[in-house]
Amino acid sequence: SLPPGTHVGAGNPVLTLASSSVDDLYRGCESAMRHHLPSLMQKELAKTKTFSLAWAKAKKEWMRKTNTYSFPNTMKAFCSVAVLAYTLENPPLYKDFNTATRTGWTGHLAYASYPFKALHFLLTQAPREIWGIKPSCATVYRGTHMKFSINKLFRFGQFTSTSKSSKAAAKFGRKTFFVLVSCTGYVLRGLSQFPGEQEVLVPPSEMFQVTKKKHTLHGKTVHARSVGVCSNHNCAYIGKGEDGESRTGWEPGLLGSFPALGGKRSGPGLLGSLPNLGSGVGSVVRAEGTGFSPQLWVGSGG
Repeated sequence: SLPPGTHVGAGNPVLTLASSSVDDLYRGCESAMRHHLPSLMQKELAKTKTFSLAWAKAKKEWMRKTNTYSFPNTMKAFCSVAVLAYTLENPPLYKDFNTATRTGWTGHLAYASYPFKALHFLLTQAPREIWGIKPSCATVYRGTHMKFSINKLFRFGQFTSTSKSSKAAAKFGRKTFFVLVSCTGYVLRGLSQFPGEQEVLVPPSEMFQVTKKKHTLHGKTVHARSVGVCSNHNCAYIGKGEDGESRTGWEPGLLGSFPALGGKRSGPGLLGSLPNLGSGVGSVVRAEGTGFSPQLWVGSGG
């Protein structure tokens, strides 16, 4: 499969704004998504074997790590298992998930068949639900074995693994080596299968502007900084947010302080009952109150 956010043209793969990416930020529809999560999980675990196997393995690993004997069925637990499942090498859920996420929006029919709506939602909510934080701007690194042609503005178009360590990132290749200032990436901490890599997960919605390119003995180093996030399909599953926010929109300028996000904050409400899903998803999911409120300026749709 193609590297993240690319299309095939003449010559090298091109890193673009990844217009076909599933880039939902769930602004204004978190509560509604929690309501739909049990049925989505049931359907998608049954439909996709890799997801089911990875979820079962990650859940078992999370319960071992946390010394838990009964799965608590909180959003914190669900998001934690989702992160663990994503970082597994075997089964390689991340490969199928990344490919599907990069190419999952070519229209409503394509999105309807996108098999990872639940996983996408959980990974998007993870920083708030697991650690009660809003990610802050930091320099991260990504090494690749691919030679990219890179537009001035680009997105990876998937959840992309980066590292706080340039040395760790270089192990994955130096053909195109990215030095990024990311403002939405979050550190996986103890949930990564490879804690030595200091892994940081960058969401598909973050836009980067190239500031410098430098040719090296191994290829080239690309310096880029975050210039905001773009959610072309916000609340795609629900239709619109609770505050009437439409599916489209972008948020410029994460490098600084901004007014609080408008609209309703989703409360801790119960997700309702979950049937027994075999892999032990559980019976009830509730959101744990973290006191987190996104501090992002919502720009006009487009």
